[in-house]
Amino acid sequence: MYNDLCYAIRMLLKSPGFTAVAVLMLALGIGANTAIFSMLEAIEGKTLPVRDPQQLVTVGVTRPGGGEARGIPYAMFCKLRDGNEVFSGMFTQVDDGVNLSADGKSERVMVEWVWR
Repeated sequence: MYNDLCYAIRMLLKSPGFTAVAVLMLALGIGANTAIFSMLEAIEGKTLPVRDPQQLVTVGVTRPGGGEARGIPYAMFCKLRDGNEVFSGMFTQVDDGVNLSADGKSERVMVEWVWR
């Protein structure tokens, strides 16, 4: 392994332009990766702005074929919200696709409905 390391160093010293580009690309890649993960950690790592975040619960529905659906339909949410005697508040979110039209052109876009 020592011989392989010495050989790699000799080859890198033979072509300093390639070595400089390779080191620069590694530095940029590591820097960008660190910046992105730091930003995601800052966004997702924060606690929610509620009084007792440890008391939050998630309620979902199970699809007939199996698997949990994200969010619940609006009609079901209204029934749960109006008959709620346990929770201090409720909200739901549902991902959906809708058609967006402008200037005679139509495009399918993903939206997220949030009800409270």
